[in-house]
Amino acid sequence: MAVTGRIGVGIDLRDARQSDSESVIAQISKAFGWDVAAGVAAGQANLIWQDTSTILTAGVWSLDVAGTMTNQLGAAVFTVVKGIAIIAADANTTDVTVSRPAANGLPFLAAGSDALAPMGAGDGFAFWRKGAGITVTAGTGDLIYVTNAAGASADVTAILVGLS
Repeated sequence: MAVTGRIGVGIDLRDARQSDSESVIAQISKAFGWDVAAGVAAGQANLIWQDTSTILTAGVWSLDVAGTMTNQLGAAVFTVVKGIAIIAADANTTDVTVSRPAANGLPFLAAGSDALAPMGAGDGFAFWRKGAGITVTAGTGDLIYVTNAAGASADVTAILVGLS
């Protein structure tokens, strides 16, 4: 397998203000990330996975990274997760929350039952740990939950990169 590419974030912001006597411009321009190389060492990956799911109202999408996920190339069973991205669709009318379940959760958040702030329409979460990554322990440390609030279904895309 030859996984290559880039995971990153680019921030390019400009704040231009005018007063009676002067103009002031503040600018932030920063790009950072991980240039993914093929392999199994630090900074490398050999497995990717992506899916979009419709989560029913008040439902949970359970991502079992050591279990039943498949991609275009077949089974996607991770032993190490190095990157996670979760994106809520622009058309969603409910919030979704990404969390680590108390039991069997992948330790990408500090403690079991930890969750990110709810994400609204078009919001997203990206995390990468390009060195050693996060070790997956099948049956005890391999789940990521994406929970939809009550009110309507929500579409969510999840992307994972790591080692098989």
